[in-house]
Amino acid sequence: MIRRPPRSTLDRSSAASDVYKRQIEHLDKTKGFWYGADVFLNEPAKKEAPFDSKLAKHPKVVGSHHVGASTLEAETAIGIEAVRMVKEYGASKKVNNCVNLAMDVKTTHCISVKYVSKVGALAGILAVLDKHGLKIEELKNEVFKDRMACVAEIHFTGDVAKKDEIVGELSKLEGAMAVSYTHLRAHETVLDLVCRLLLEKKKKKKK
Repeated sequence: MIRRPPRSTLDRSSAASDVYKRQIEHLDKTKGFWYGADVFLNEPAKKEAPFDSKLAKHPKVVGSHHVGASTLEAETAIGIEAVRMVKEYGASKKVNNCVNLAMDVKTTHCISVKYVSKVGALAGILAVLDKHGLKIEELKNEVFKDRMACVAEIHFTGDVAKKDEIVGELSKLEGAMAVSYTHLRAHETVLDLVCRLLLEKKKKKKK
């Protein structure tokens, strides 16, 4: 561990106590060194049980679900896949194979804001929506080349009776370049509406 490059990451699936003690010392002393693990010392087998780990709480430690590789081949394959996912996230900022994502988010409205990229700009946009009691369900913020401008696409629910006022407030924000509002069900036909209501009724019965 001491021989590893200064700015490196160690991913180890082991719960050995001697490693843990040295690991914490190395994390504290070495700048740019991080640690990733799927098992921590004295980790409880039950889903709900008291658990306290100095290593798991360390700000430079990232824990994952238990991988459970039982062979060298499986351990190698999992390590390669973990590195691939980290590199892909670094390039695209998207998390592949993410669990527990909501698949039935019922957003009805969308506001897109193109703005000058600077500190606090996005916070100002969100503050306007919060002021009008709108609930943000999904948000995508894309940065343009040279990082001079961004576009925030915000899907939300709530009362939009004052949508013109909201768009006006967003347009007056410092750095705002363009603002557009879209009703996501504006083009819904009668048949679409009937089908959607029937599906929603069916889901309620299952619950």
